[in-house]
Amino acid sequence: MNTSGIAANRSAAHPLARALRPINLRPYGLAVLSVAVALGLGLFLQQLHFRDGAVPLLLFAVALASCFGGRGPAVLAAILSMGALYWYFVEPVRTIGIYPSEIPYFIIYAAFASLLSWFGTNRRRAEAVLREQASLLDLTHNTVLVTDMEGVIKFWNRGAEEWYGWTAEQAMGRVVDDLLKTVHPAPVEQMKRELTRKGRWEGEFVHTRKDGVRIVVASRWSLERDGCGDPVAILETNNDITERKQAEEALKRSEAYLAEAQRLSHTGSWAFDVANNAYIYLSDECLRIFGLDPKTALPTREAIFRLIHPDDSDRVNHDFRKSVYEKVDTSSEFRIALPTGTMKHIQTTRHPVLNDAGEVFEVVGTVVDITERKRAEEERERLRQFESDLAHLNRVTMMGELAASIAHEVNQPLSGVVSNASAGLRWLAGETPNLEEAREGLRRIVRDGKRAGEVIARIRALTRRTATATEKLDANEIIDEVLPLVGDEAKKKSVKIQTRFAADLAPIAGDRVQLQQVVLNLVINAMEAMSSINQRERELVITTSNMESYQVQVTVEDSGIGIDPEKLEKIFDSFYTTKPGGMGMGLSISRSILQAHGGRLWAARKDRCGTMFHFTLPRYKEEGVNADAARL
Repeated sequence: MNTSGIAANRSAAHPLARALRPINLRPYGLAVLSVAVALGLGLFLQQLHFRDGAVPLLLFAVALASCFGGRGPAVLAAILSMGALYWYFVEPVRTIGIYPSEIPYFIIYAAFASLLSWFGTNRRRAEAVLREQASLLDLTHNTVLVTDMEGVIKFWNRGAEEWYGWTAEQAMGRVVDDLLKTVHPAPVEQMKRELTRKGRWEGEFVHTRKDGVRIVVASRWSLERDGCGDPVAILETNNDITERKQAEEALKRSEAYLAEAQRLSHTGSWAFDVANNAYIYLSDECLRIFGLDPKTALPTREAIFRLIHPDDSDRVNHDFRKSVYEKVDTSSEFRIALPTGTMKHIQTTRHPVLNDAGEVFEVVGTVVDITERKRAEEERERLRQFESDLAHLNRVTMMGELAASIAHEVNQPLSGVVSNASAGLRWLAGETPNLEEAREGLRRIVRDGKRAGEVIARIRALTRRTATATEKLDANEIIDEVLPLVGDEAKKKSVKIQTRFAADLAPIAGDRVQLQQVVLNLVINAMEAMSSINQRERELVITTSNMESYQVQVTVEDSGIGIDPEKLEKIFDSFYTTKPGGMGMGLSISRSILQAHGGRLWAARKDRCGTMFHFTLPRYKEEGVNADAARL
């Protein structure tokens, strides 16, 4: 701040300095002129027989001189006006004498003229003092302005010029609310009543600068009074708080977003003061999860722990103490019992906060309501068990339908064993045993015995419950292993089966038995779809190929009656079937098996007649990244 400027202003206010200043004669001339004009008008009215008209005119002249001239011109105007009234309007006029009846009249006028002079002088003095005080504030960079009680700007400091963009000359005489387009926090009259009652007022405004930028200001008003205690002016100081308000609004928005995110995700946050053994913060969502009222005081740690299920409380307390004493993050899952009897599953995480000395002074964390997730997991587990039971039932059902075919497949190698054994006996019983033929017969017996064992092993694998085991497989081999099981059924239904295998088919990863079940389902469905066809050949074609998307594709197509396009997707729904005696689970289970292997299954109509079922499986990766297929 410029101290020399302050010193100059103070010296100017000294009585001696004021006495030495040159006298300004203009206010005195104004006093003489105003009285002369009032006198002239009064004499003119007197000619019209209006003697009392001169009194208000002369009093107005005194008031005008006191307002614009100050004490000296006011006194001069009062003396001149009383002299003019005495000489021209008090009987007898233009004489030194005065009628006794006119004395009260003259005294009343003199009193009014003196009062007007005194009021005007005090007002000018108060305004001068206020301007003198404001001139000191002109040295500060803060915004300072002075208005009269009607809001007309009387002073505008340099800080206001720099801040708002208007110079003092442009602002003086303007109504401050019109100039700054003020947006008030309350009615102006209400604010002024509080100002008059308390002598001060504080609040926030929105002002508009000269460049059109709207700013938020913290405003302070101070009421200035004259010697009689009447309000004469308002000293106003303003500080720009736009950035602070923007930061507050951004913080409010962030808090609102956080609260909404916590509400939607059922996640609460908390902070615990270790030294005071008390919560210093619990978010509204955290309180809601624990069934507590956010409007009440924060609960104690004991109150929170009383809600924890007795079987879980020791473990939760152990994890909490571990975060405090071992200074590590911990997490716990536990159950809480609300006063309403509702049971919830909760997951909490904890993070210790260390002070400069490396000691834990606070633990912060989150609380998540995982009740719905837990229920969904229990649902999924029940559904998985249900699907597993249905898959097993489906395999057993298919084996019942294929009993004749299986018997044929087992009977062939057994018949071969009997025939070869009988031939071997004959070759050995001859006069000259044919050892070579006997050895060949024994070899065929071994071959047929192994074949029968393989057939039985496949049947047992399809009918028993086995754990899912992922291994490197050849899709062509899987199909070859399934086709003998349906060979006899195909002959009965006059179905011609063709295979178009890719010679360079990439290996896949999966469970052999489950994938055999998928192929078996699709082949049986295809044969049944052609059972009513008599006009054309019943053909079943199985194709394998490598896809560009690192997938292996298998296609099973028939020449049957086809499927209604509107039902192509429904056929994969559980319990939906187009067969009179079907369960409606074969395709649903097949799709579940393939999805668990990372593949997919879909159907499409052929251009002419029949249906194509396609399924894909990911190629096997040598680095062993293939995860076990999800258990059904």
